[in-house]
Amino acid sequence: MLVVRKITDLIPNQKIDARVQIPESVKLADPNFNVPGKIDILIGAEYFYDIIKPGKLNAKNASLTLQDSVFGYILGGSISSPDKLNSNYCGLICGAEELNSNLRKFWEIEEIGNELPKSKENAICEEHYARTHRRDKTGKYTVTMPFKEHWSCLGNSRDIALNRLASLWTRLSRDQEYLKLYRDFLKEYEDLGHMTEIRESVEPDVTYYMPHHGIYRPQKSTTKLRTVFNASTLTTSGKSLNSIQYNGGVIQNELFTLLVRFRKHIFAFTADIRQMYRRINIDESQRKLQRILWKEDVNKPIKTYQLNTVTYGTVSAPYLAMRTLKQISIDEGKNFPIAASVLCNDFYMDDVLSGANTLEAAKTLQHQLIDILKTAQMSLHKWCGNTSELIPTTENEYDFSSTDEIKTLGIAWKARTDCFTFKVKVEQNAHPTKRSVLSIIARLFDPLGLLGPVITKAKIFMQQLWLLKIDWSERLPEEEACEWQEFVKSLMNLNDINIERCIVIQSAVVTELHGFCDASEKAYGAAIYARTVTAAGEVKVKLVASKSRVSPIKQVIIPRLELCSAVLLTKLMDKVQRALKMDITSVFYWSDSTIVISWMKKESRDLKTFVANRVVVIQECTEINQWHHVPSEQNPADIISRGLDPERIQQSDLWWFGPSFLQERLVNLASDSNDIHNSELYQRELKNNQGDPVSLLMQDIDILPIINGCSSFVKLQRIIAWCVRFKENARNPLQTTTGSLTAPELSASLFCLVRNVQSVYFAKEIQCIKKGQQLHNSSNLLNLSPFLDEKNILRVGGRLRHSNLPAEQKHPMLIPNNNPICDLIINHFHVFYFHTGIEATLANIRTQFWIINGRSTVKRVIAKSLKCLKVSAKGKNQMMADLPSARVNISRVFTKVGLDFCGPFSIKLIPGRVKRVYKCYICIFVCFVVKAIHLEIVNSLSTEAFIGALKRFISRRGRPSDIFSDNGTNFVGANNELLKILKGLFKRESAEKFEDFLASEGIKWHFNPPATPHFGGLWEAGVKSLKGHLKRVVGNTILTHEEFFTIITQVEAVLNSRPLCPLSEDPNDDLALTPAHFLVGTSLTSLPEPHFKETPMNRLSRWELVQKLAQTFWSKWSSDYLNRLQARPKWYKGEKEFKKNKVVLVKGDDNSKLLSWNLAKIIEVHPGKDNITRIVTLKTSKGIYKRPVNKVVKLPFDSN
Repeated sequence: MLVVRKITDLIPNQKIDARVQIPESVKLADPNFNVPGKIDILIGAEYFYDIIKPGKLNAKNASLTLQDSVFGYILGGSISSPDKLNSNYCGLICGAEELNSNLRKFWEIEEIGNELPKSKENAICEEHYARTHRRDKTGKYTVTMPFKEHWSCLGNSRDIALNRLASLWTRLSRDQEYLKLYRDFLKEYEDLGHMTEIRESVEPDVTYYMPHHGIYRPQKSTTKLRTVFNASTLTTSGKSLNSIQYNGGVIQNELFTLLVRFRKHIFAFTADIRQMYRRINIDESQRKLQRILWKEDVNKPIKTYQLNTVTYGTVSAPYLAMRTLKQISIDEGKNFPIAASVLCNDFYMDDVLSGANTLEAAKTLQHQLIDILKTAQMSLHKWCGNTSELIPTTENEYDFSSTDEIKTLGIAWKARTDCFTFKVKVEQNAHPTKRSVLSIIARLFDPLGLLGPVITKAKIFMQQLWLLKIDWSERLPEEEACEWQEFVKSLMNLNDINIERCIVIQSAVVTELHGFCDASEKAYGAAIYARTVTAAGEVKVKLVASKSRVSPIKQVIIPRLELCSAVLLTKLMDKVQRALKMDITSVFYWSDSTIVISWMKKESRDLKTFVANRVVVIQECTEINQWHHVPSEQNPADIISRGLDPERIQQSDLWWFGPSFLQERLVNLASDSNDIHNSELYQRELKNNQGDPVSLLMQDIDILPIINGCSSFVKLQRIIAWCVRFKENARNPLQTTTGSLTAPELSASLFCLVRNVQSVYFAKEIQCIKKGQQLHNSSNLLNLSPFLDEKNILRVGGRLRHSNLPAEQKHPMLIPNNNPICDLIINHFHVFYFHTGIEATLANIRTQFWIINGRSTVKRVIAKSLKCLKVSAKGKNQMMADLPSARVNISRVFTKVGLDFCGPFSIKLIPGRVKRVYKCYICIFVCFVVKAIHLEIVNSLSTEAFIGALKRFISRRGRPSDIFSDNGTNFVGANNELLKILKGLFKRESAEKFEDFLASEGIKWHFNPPATPHFGGLWEAGVKSLKGHLKRVVGNTILTHEEFFTIITQVEAVLNSRPLCPLSEDPNDDLALTPAHFLVGTSLTSLPEPHFKETPMNRLSRWELVQKLAQTFWSKWSSDYLNRLQARPKWYKGEKEFKKNKVVLVKGDDNSKLLSWNLAKIIEVHPGKDNITRIVTLKTSKGIYKRPVNKVVKLPFDSN
């Protein structure tokens, strides 16, 4: 099921006056079929025949049909309506899972494999083009669209083209400039013969009409309007022109290749082919599939045209255009050899980026390009170059000499200064979400990776958001939101960066490429620099390109990430070399990891799978003598592996120009002399490493997935032990071990686990101890005096060496606190010792292990224990909501009331010693505005008894407009019965008039959600006060009905005489305001006033004075009472929003067992007017329920 905010507009879109006589025996599925209503559920067509039942009736006085269904009879047919309303609604649903899948690829380690071969589709299209293209006498090419299936499968498309044309004219009529450009465009299209009017009245058997629209950009300096023809519009057969075509694949060079090659030219220029698609004809037999509708004026008749050329909007158009350029180079290559090569390699669709190392060569190339394209009736325009001599005035109608910069393939190029620049336009978002963050990152268009460190920093931040597991549209936490806003603010600094386009120096005698790679815990990357040297010794070093990847979420040791960066550099260097197509004197590869360089020197068969697969790639593409060591502080790839803020990248000379030793005339290639062959990280990736059997096995197994896949420390220990036994039995089949695992085997597996974890997290400390050096001052182990025992286990030295404690307790094994095995150990001891507290669990653990930051780590893990949570769980209240309008606006007393029951109370029918006792209940009505209380006795909690009480209440207090109550079954039933009673109060009137009356004067019933007594605090307080008085007055006495009724009416008077505001100590102040003032004008318990029956009329107060006194009560209510409701008496803070699809613990009632509370999934949240969620809908194993959030306990760990 897919849940969306809106399915479609109201259906019907206006009220229908349908006087239809329907038999009384017919039950309609929708009795209000003629009234516009919201569509709640859209059922798939696959269930149509499950819904429809046999049975069809015709309405007597209308052209309507009644069809039986599982929901009742469905009414259908046509009704004439004088007013026609057109309503358009488009629903677009984007699945977040696909977005998640694409984003996940950012930090997955790239698998090593061969490039995919060209698809079969490419071969089909190539064969089709070679067989069908032709050239006329003028040199112009005619091609045919490659079809997957014959176009006879297309249905009618003219009707939708007519509708789209009407919509287009609606937009054109609003903007005269837009209309003029659109009209001129199509007139030019016809004048040039690119489209032809169809005058025949008889249409071919198969045609296809393409809707069209314009992309209008008035701010553009050149092409303000681009018209798009939509060949993806479906016909009545469900197929479109594009859906039955091949797209031909991509045959031009990718953007990265073109931009790298563009940087090698000292003299460079750009241009594009004028109307490239429209210079290639489509075969006459297929032009009927490229028809459009157009009219020159809104009141003129519609004309039909067919497009004669390759059309922008058809899926095969890019392939046909690029393949035609390639064909020109083949056909005219002998006459224009230089231009033919550029046609194949330096064009990206209709844009050319090219140049040469001398001005004369660049001009020659320009002339050849102009001439070779003329042979195919094509021409170049929009010329731009880094010198004015490369801008032909005769071929250029656009003057770029005064333009500071132009866009070329998405990159801003300042031709005058020959620099690339960036234009970043982002708006600050006060409440950023994960979706808005990804949107801004996607706008940082940098195909060459010149801003690699900045984009790496953004990618790392995106990965942090992923780990927080927040939804795409959810606001970021405050800390992350502030960090992102600072980053976005600093992005504007990128607009000040200017990067020299040309990477070589004129008259260079040496051209070298230097590649650097590095990795950190967060990312890894590579950067390539071009170094050119002249005969005079002048050196120029420029950044060519870079690439980075975020480190995977699954933990990988740094040497492996360093190896991944070396593979990345190898592939990037190969790509750059193939793009440049120039003589390279030497290629150098630099890494600051001596371990990785040592792995490269080994045969892949001697290495383990992960390392071996990547070393093979490096060895196939590079020579080992090309790899050199560079100190970390001189490695520019260190910058891209860690990320850099936008304001700092401009000042980083190391990033833009590489390390300082590249600026020297001769590069020092001194090799690193550090011996790493004894390094444990190096040895662990070798297949034939010597050591104990358990360690050998662990080197063949990636232990992290095993640890992550185990929920029990004992289970993990036994898995490793079984693996060791299996390996030993395989080695010595004549001396196999069988039976249960032994204690030595379990101990060996434990040592192996600890040793593996320590080698990753305490690598620096272990190296220092082996070399006899002091630990660094920043080490977490400095105060523990660690040492290595005979099994190479790092243990605590401490100060208890001379105690009588067991050796393991004096020197426990050190365990890092930020890894999965630590959590498994804590859980094991916590459960084994019957869920002890933090201190007891930590004490038990330290008999064998010493966990860094032990207390806080144990506290964190124990907090995730579900059983402990069930015992100590407490629901939290959201911030107290605002008072509803019914409580803070003036209205007649008892217009809006709260309702509740209390009891039972025991009464008897007659006085005396009567054994027969009956139960009765009290129904309490509480006024929302002035807290006035009305009490009614009912003999049962049935619907009928309650309706009787409600009738008595209405007769004495007036009809309320709104009643609020708990979700009791008796109230739900009363709501239905009440509707019947209200209908009986009126004579026979039309249904419409009665509905209007109910809407304006009828009683509206409001039910609180289940299990939310605190939602009815007003009447719960009334019940509490009533019970308090009855306990003190009645006690255990059993009264008659009359006596009990007398008592509760007196209690009612007392309750209505309570002051609404605190009493003043000033004797001159007025009496306190009570609810009774609004009922009878004074307190019900006050002394009687003097009798004025015999007083002359002229001595009495005027009636206006009475009204003024009444208004005085409401004035005091507004000024004194209402203002005292401003502050919240409790629940000042709210919890974070409850999210859908989260698993929570649902508290039972007060009598339920703690450990029997159910787990539930939140399937819907119900935020209030203040956007704070206080009610959620839960799905449990027993059904679906609504519960308040104070009955829901969040799990302390990720419920996924």
